[in-house]
Amino acid sequence: MVLCFVPHCNHFSDKNKCKYFRFPSEEKSRKKWIKILRRTDENKGDESVVRDLELEETSNSSSNSVVLEAENDKNLKSNEKCPPGSNSVLFEAENYFLHREIEKLKAEIEQLKNRPFGFHSLKDNVSALHYYTGSSPNAFKIIVNLCAASNFKYYNKWKVQCLSLEDQILITLMKLRHSFTLKDLSFRFNCGTSTVSNIILTFIIVLHRVLYLELMNDVPSKDKKAEFVPNCFISSKNSRMIVDCTEFQCEEPHKIDEQKATHSNYKHMNSLKCCAGVAPSGVFTYCSNLYPGSVPDKEIVERCRLVKIFKPGDLIFADKGLLNDVVPKDVSVNSPSFFGTPQCNPDETEATNNIDKAHLLIGRAFHRLKCYKILKLIPKSLYEHSSKIFQLCAALTNFQNFSIEKADNSSQPENLHLSDSENELDEIVLANK
Repeated sequence: MVLCFVPHCNHFSDKNKCKYFRFPSEEKSRKKWIKILRRTDENKGDESVVRDLELEETSNSSSNSVVLEAENDKNLKSNEKCPPGSNSVLFEAENYFLHREIEKLKAEIEQLKNRPFGFHSLKDNVSALHYYTGSSPNAFKIIVNLCAASNFKYYNKWKVQCLSLEDQILITLMKLRHSFTLKDLSFRFNCGTSTVSNIILTFIIVLHRVLYLELMNDVPSKDKKAEFVPNCFISSKNSRMIVDCTEFQCEEPHKIDEQKATHSNYKHMNSLKCCAGVAPSGVFTYCSNLYPGSVPDKEIVERCRLVKIFKPGDLIFADKGLLNDVVPKDVSVNSPSFFGTPQCNPDETEATNNIDKAHLLIGRAFHRLKCYKILKLIPKSLYEHSSKIFQLCAALTNFQNFSIEKADNSSQPENLHLSDSENELDEIVLANK
């Protein structure tokens, strides 16, 4: 019995009457047959044959050879099958959730493309971020991390989910720095005015807690400040604070009694006043609450209980009559002398120079503070939070880079330890430990 060598051909000589041909002896033809038959998986013997229907004789061949035609060139079904496993359901579920995640990310990308303004457009632009917030990228990152670690609730009892934490802090700082209206901010960030109001009121409270109450509530002693005293105060190492009062204009209240209370005879406007203390290094270390503009400076000092902070041996710089009658006897107060006094001796001259430097220092601190335009005209809607706003702006001012001129009035400024935002925060934290 002879069996055909072609794959899946069941013809054999005892049953089917057909011709069978042996493989050609010529090596080239034999390889061609084997290649076309696709029987590399079987060992071809000398007696292997192929039936005649698989072959076609060539009439133009001198050797009268037989040519094998590959008529049915199709893929054969594999005998191996992948058995269905129990993980197929898990794979389908995973694919479902991955598709949902992809759709969500696509929607977020489209939302970011449609929102031209936000932290994503400012994070790589140092000058633009400083213009809108008054902070450097490092300082902004510190503020975001402090807020993220704080457990807070929104002021209006509902959570804002349409904006990231960075954008919400950016909105608040832009409101403080430039006093943009709610409508302006809502257009910029593509959200409603109620959302902007909820964000601002929430993060004024949150930032006040993490930046002022937790970092600045305790006034550092003169010993802790000694390492940060600049050269222009080197002769007054026991100086602890430079104290002065200032006022901020506010919108005219509706009630007559509030209008009368906030009216300032000195500025001839409605204002809110405060008492502030600045360290010799130039940072704010004490900020009182805000009081109506009609309250005298000395009364503000008494009501804010600033004198209870002072310790024996402290040296305080202040205007004449502001602290002289209220501080303890073992606390020194340097105040400017009145005009018309006899000629000063060398010690008095040096003391007067130190007072001038102190007044220049606190004047510059107030100038940096009032760069936050929310303090140039406090709106009626924020009267309730005006003290927090003032104290928060003072805390944000401490994050800024600045320098103090040398005592010889040279053009080269004396750089303080506050070379960058991390060092500024380190000084505040170390001073309040």
